[in-house]
Amino acid sequence: RAPLISRCFSYEMEDAIAALDAVDLIAPGYRHGLGDLVYRTVNKLGRGTPLLRGLNPAVRSVPVERRYPLFFAVFQFATDLPTLNAIKGWRERCDQAVCLIEELWAQDLGRFASQLAILRRFDRVLTNCRSTVEPLSEAIDRPVHYIAPGIDALRFLAGHGQGTGLR
Repeated sequence: RAPLISRCFSYEMEDAIAALDAVDLIAPGYRHGLGDLVYRTVNKLGRGTPLLRGLNPAVRSVPVERRYPLFFAVFQFATDLPTLNAIKGWRERCDQAVCLIEELWAQDLGRFASQLAILRRFDRVLTNCRSTVEPLSEAIDRPVHYIAPGIDALRFLAGHGQGTGLR
């Protein structure tokens, strides 16, 4: 998919992490033939049915082929979490795992319980929603930390205005 301006915080965080150390970006590909309707339908059904939570009909899987000291996953919404299942071997080949989920409101935790179960595989979870920290930590039995969102607005405005995307 093309970069979206609503995800500029994620893109900037990826760039900042990549500037600190050598990183490999492991991202499953999108199957364009199946479209968003199939993805949204399976994801919605997966909210109430744990058996469907691992299905990724619109996402191509990708293996983690070597050992890493840290796996850092970024998701914008709880509905994005099942795409993690397309990254084969991530937990087995990564010593520590941290997840950032940007938009997750405390009042929605029950609605996304099936997807949120995926977060139990992480050592730590970060969120941009301060009021979600404590209830999410209780729901997944993992440490959850608040990370204040922020972006370099001029950088992303300039990139978007040139029609070249966000990167």
